[in-house]
Amino acid sequence: MRGNSFLLAAVVAAGFGIAQSASAADMPVKAPLYKAPPMAAYSWTGFYIGAHVGGGSQGSDLLADYLSTTATSFGVETTLAHASATGFLGGVQGGYNWQFAPAWVAGVEGDFSWTGMNSTLTVIPIATGGVPLPAQPTTWTRNLKWLASARGRLGFLPMPNLLLYATGGAAWANFDYDASFVNTTPGSNNWSNPFSKTLTGFVVGGGADWKLTQHWILGAEYLYYRFAGTNIIATNPAFPTFPIRFEWNTTEVHVGRIVVSYQFN
Repeated sequence: MRGNSFLLAAVVAAGFGIAQSASAADMPVKAPLYKAPPMAAYSWTGFYIGAHVGGGSQGSDLLADYLSTTATSFGVETTLAHASATGFLGGVQGGYNWQFAPAWVAGVEGDFSWTGMNSTLTVIPIATGGVPLPAQPTTWTRNLKWLASARGRLGFLPMPNLLLYATGGAAWANFDYDASFVNTTPGSNNWSNPFSKTLTGFVVGGGADWKLTQHWILGAEYLYYRFAGTNIIATNPAFPTFPIRFEWNTTEVHVGRIVVSYQFN
């Protein structure tokens, strides 16, 4: 009797296990959920410093007015020309960014660039009546030594680590000038009038900054500068009654540069 009871218990247990297995087999199998790794959080708020390198061009219209302090006309028409030059530049920058909304960044920046965009243009003046005067070439020289600016910036974040921005503000530039006149006529002499001047203007532009890490930023930037012109009245010691007014009209400077900065945050 005891053996029959044991056998009956074994059969019931086996049947229960088979039923459980069948029930589990009928249940749908859930696929494992895939979660993308979380995107790194970038903060654009903070001070930064860095350096830049690039190239640019500068140019302006030129004028030479052949004057006379006597009643006798000098007999030479006003000479017009245009001169431009290209060159490399490099410098430093620093500023502050403020991320005031999830996708907007405002800031201020100051920079200083050393450069060597030097232009020299020599023109043969034309006498009244259209006759060239090859023995009396006139030369304008303008060398851009450095650029500086103080700008505001406003940008948008299409991605957490990519900033597209516009910028603008005040700008300064230092130029070395020289106005010279050559007269190869026997008994005449050659002369020049060098001088240096720092001009104030404005700058506008835009660019893109890419955060390589939380602290390191790589950027590309374009800047357009505009400065007022300048002039000098130069006198040949051999002909003091016939001065020449040399003019460099509005000067435009275009700059493209690569920027690397370190942000403190």
